[in-house]
Amino acid sequence: PTPQLLECIDVIEESARRITALVRDVLDFSQVDRNQLESHELSDGVDRCLRLLASRLPPAVKVERAYTFQEPVRCQAALVNQLLMNLLDNAVRAVGPEGVIQVGTRAEKNGVLVSVQDSGPGMTPETLQRVFDPFFTTREAGQGTGLGLSLSRQIAEAHGGSLSLQSQPGSGTTATLWLPMTQPKVEPVHAA
Repeated sequence: PTPQLLECIDVIEESARRITALVRDVLDFSQVDRNQLESHELSDGVDRCLRLLASRLPPAVKVERAYTFQEPVRCQAALVNQLLMNLLDNAVRAVGPEGVIQVGTRAEKNGVLVSVQDSGPGMTPETLQRVFDPFFTTREAGQGTGLGLSLSRQIAEAHGGSLSLQSQPGSGTTATLWLPMTQPKVEPVHAA
């Protein structure tokens, strides 16, 4: 084989590895049984979501991870992954072509806290008051349904947790998810 052929084979093998990893992440992310409680490490869920969003991350956007809590929690993993995806997707959209997204996990108040902070333009107090309202969106027509944060909050609350946002114009936005360590029963989540 020629050097060019060997190089092509290497590229094909690397591409196959990436495709296999992406398919595995998509299958794990979209688990069929959304009602099943299972042990789920939130930092793994965050990493999986970031890999799925990688093609949309501009090269000048830096993602900083700080996982100080890496123990599993009992939850409906598919729903919690959807919540994490919504938060990370919002951060990616907010930073635009360049900026920083900081993601962290830590133990807090008999639970785990996940924070997603972006260096985007932030939100006005009026917008911040409405972001959890069903069908409210700041995106252009056809770019969003306005259900992501509303459903995300419902998912957090169904798990006995909470979801909040802090933001100021010019200072970015921080989304904070708190989930308790034990989940005796998860309430059903209904679309708004």
